Amino acid sequence: MSLADFEEKVLSLPERDRLRLIELLWNSLEPSDSRQRSQKWAEEAERRVDAVDSGQLPTIGADEVFRELRGIKGR
Repeated sequence: MSLADFEEKVLSLPERDRLRLIELLWNSLEPSDSRQRSQKWAEEAERRVDAVDSGQLPTIGADEVFRELRGIKGR
């Protein structure tokens, strides 16, 4: 079976089965890598929250973001 055939079969599965497959594949990865990756993401999230809370990382309001996106799309 080619990768393209496999992809087609996987994508034709019901959403619940695809989610289960994702979970199985994710859990098949090296557990320490998975934990380490999760820990690094958690640390990065905390660092960003602290930077926003302290004023070191400015934020942009949703209205401004969408206004800019509309401007980019219009180009």
